[in-house]
Amino acid sequence: MDALDELAILRQLEQGRSIVATFVGPSACPVTVRISGRPQYAERANHLASWLVRRLDSFKGGIWATRGLAEAVVATREAFVDDRPIPQALRDEFVRLHVADALVARIEDDNVDDNVLATVGTCATLRALRIQGHDGLREW
Repeated sequence: MDALDELAILRQLEQGRSIVATFVGPSACPVTVRISGRPQYAERANHLASWLVRRLDSFKGGIWATRGLAEAVVATREAFVDDRPIPQALRDEFVRLHVADALVARIEDDNVDDNVLATVGTCATLRALRIQGHDGLREW
């Protein structure tokens, strides 16, 4: 039987599965260990996603709220070993579909509100959500 490495174990736990391993313990007796339960980051991602879905409309058009949401999406993407169990509400595609249009609508003449901080925040948010085509924000 193949040994499981750390990534394989995390992948199983992220998907809500458990792992049972038997090995030889003290006195040459077999010892069985069960590892179960989602990793803490997976549990937190699920709680955040359920909280977010109920409040999604309040993020639309808000530069700093959307910026925070984009960072949560990036952190979730980087935390998970396997992207399949990432909650739908914390995926790039979902956030782009529901929030990005209102943010992009605020861009005029390669800036947002003629304000440097708002423009930088919007630029960083679009980059985090992998939205391309707004290079003028950086130049402004």
